[in-house]
Amino acid sequence: MTKPRRKVLAVASGGGHWKQLMLLRTTLEEYDVRFATTEAEIARQRGITDVDTLPDCNQNRPIRPALCGIVALWVVLKHRPHVVLSTGAAPGFFCLMAGR
Repeated sequence: MTKPRRKVLAVASGGGHWKQLMLLRTTLEEYDVRFATTEAEIARQRGITDVDTLPDCNQNRPIRPALCGIVALWVVLKHRPHVVLSTGAAPGFFCLMAGR
């Protein structure tokens, strides 16, 4: 009987954080990986069609972090990952906290 693959939720906002996460993509191939980002189009450019979208947020938009936190909780509950991996920014932080 084969052992089930561990589930990983890989999260990054768009831009440099996403590029850093993509550098880890080949390492993650042995896992059941789900991706989440603030810009679904950048995921599709890399051939990732099943991506969860999180609201982008920063200190200049005070309500958006609360919304991002709620969506992050939903994404974690939906996928129930064993591991949450993020290369940075607030959406990744909220997913890490929800996974905790």
